[in-house]
Amino acid sequence: LMVGSGGGDSQLFDGTQQAEGSGFVYDKQGHIITNQHVVANGGQITVKFWNDETYPATLVDSDRSTDLAVIKVDAPESLLHPIPLADWLRTLSRLLW
Repeated sequence: LMVGSGGGDSQLFDGTQQAEGSGFVYDKQGHIITNQHVVANGGQITVKFWNDETYPATLVDSDRSTDLAVIKVDAPESLLHPIPLADWLRTLSRLLW
């Protein structure tokens, strides 16, 4: 999936900054892990899935020092296919978030 943020069509034409990157679905509740620099500008966040459908998302939390961010997308559960992670990583993430 692709994660994007920004307010306009192009930095060249309207002065707004845009960022685009990748991410992965963490859980069926719509949490997605992406890079902090992709969502750092504070603009509207969108997620584009494999089928070219785009859905809005909100920033849950981010960490500039590790360049990681968690966003939550408002998309149908049928599109949310979490990547299996090791049990220790899920435990760690519960402690951190």
